[in-house]
Amino acid sequence: MTDVLIVDDEPPIVEFLSELLTDEGYPVAKAYDGQEALELIDDGLRPSLVIADLMMPRLTGAELAVALRARQGPGAPPVALMSANRGWIDDVGGVVAKLPKPFAAEALVNLVRQYVH
Repeated sequence: MTDVLIVDDEPPIVEFLSELLTDEGYPVAKAYDGQEALELIDDGLRPSLVIADLMMPRLTGAELAVALRARQGPGAPPVALMSANRGWIDDVGGVVAKLPKPFAAEALVNLVRQYVH
């Protein structure tokens, strides 16, 4: 079982966050853009939480959240968006948190604890 799906188009960020959460005991899956994340979920991946970058090629984090809700309804995994851009978009269905980059590791771990049991 995968607890967290990390989605970012910058591999060093994906690797860092993956290592951080794995060290905390959370099973992690990785995707490098929103489209890849959507394909993993369509293929049966069932994360308890998706942590996605807001701005990515092919499918943004916000578009991923919308697509998940459209396909899975209220059973879709919650999505937390990360962004270095301070001009956040308005609320998007399924988005449960917004993490401004850079953020403290403790903030991420606390967020995961809220959604992964």
